[in-house]
Amino acid sequence: MQRHLLAGLVLVSAACGNVESGPDDVVDHSDPDAGPDPGAAPTVVAVDPPSDSLVDEDVAVTITFSEPMDRSSVEVAFSSGAAPELTWNQDGTAVTAARHVPYPEGEDPDVVAPRSFQVSLADSAADLDGDPLAGQLELTYTLRYRRITTSFPAAPTLTGNCDPVCSGNWTWFAAGERSSDPTVSTRGYLTVSFELPDDIAIEHAELTTEIQQVIDNPFSFGDLMIDHVQFDDITGSEYAQRGIGVGVLFARAAMPAAGDTATIDVTTVFASDYQDRATLQNRTQYRIRFPHDLAEDPTYSTYHSDGSWDIVQMLLAGTGVTVTYLVR
Repeated sequence: MQRHLLAGLVLVSAACGNVESGPDDVVDHSDPDAGPDPGAAPTVVAVDPPSDSLVDEDVAVTITFSEPMDRSSVEVAFSSGAAPELTWNQDGTAVTAARHVPYPEGEDPDVVAPRSFQVSLADSAADLDGDPLAGQLELTYTLRYRRITTSFPAAPTLTGNCDPVCSGNWTWFAAGERSSDPTVSTRGYLTVSFELPDDIAIEHAELTTEIQQVIDNPFSFGDLMIDHVQFDDITGSEYAQRGIGVGVLFARAAMPAAGDTATIDVTTVFASDYQDRATLQNRTQYRIRFPHDLAEDPTYSTYHSDGSWDIVQMLLAGTGVTVTYLVR
C-alpha cells in the first residue's frame, strides 16, 4: 500500500525532515572574489545535502556551480533514482532536484532493507560558453526510513455486542436494539490487539469492517457511528458511556446491506493508543453505535420502544485495523 509521508503523518517518536549529513561536499578552491575564467571548466562548489547523508524521501538536492550554467545541458546531464523536478536560482548558478525515490515498502521490517540511491551529473554539463564541467559528479544518499504496512484482526477477547447480560465471544458484533429495555440494547464493542516496534512514526491507520446481516430497519435510527474508547471489561458503566467520536461507519443514506464494507481513518486515535501502548496493553478499542442508543438521550424512547429487533451485525472475521508506519 502506497502512502505518502505528507498525507496526515502523525509523529510518534523520531522527527521526519532533518538530514543527517556525512562529509561536506565542498570542492571550491578558487578565489571567491574572482569572476568566471573564460575558457576554464566550471566546477561544483557545493552540494546540499552532502553525499552519504541520511535523507527523507522528499529530499531536495541542491548543486551549486562556480559560474552560471547552460541550463539545458545540465538538465540533460542530470540523473537520479527517479524523474526529479529541476528548478534553478535566478542567475543559473544553482539547480535543485526534488522528488527522488520513495521509502522501501513491505509488511515486515525485518525483511525490508534500507534503500540508497544515486544522483549524478555527467561532465557534459556546460557553462554559458560551452565549457564542460570539470569532472563527473557522483552522489549517494540513503533513505532514513522504511515504510511498513501491517494488519491486525479484531480479537474475540473484549469484543462484544451487548452488556454483560449477554456477554461472551462472538463471530459478530452489532449495534441497534433488541428490546425496549435499555439494559439489553445492542452496542458493538471492538478490541484490536497489536504488536509494533518502538521508535516508529505512525503514518496512517484505518479500520475496516463488513456487514454480516441487517435485521429489520436499524438505519431508521440514523447513521452508524464509531467512537474511540478505552476499557478493560464491558461493564455496566462502560456500556452506558460513549467515547471520542471518530466518524460515520455506515451512512443511512447509502442504504447499507449485508456484504457492504466500510473503511474509516483512525490514524489520530491509533497513534494515541500506540503512544500509550504500555498502559493500554497493546490494544486499540472502539464502540459502534447509532445516534440514539442511551436511555438518557431525549429521543431515546421515540426510537427504542417497539420491542422489535432492529440491528446491524458486523462480521468479526472481516474487521481489523491496517497500520502504515515508518521505521529506521
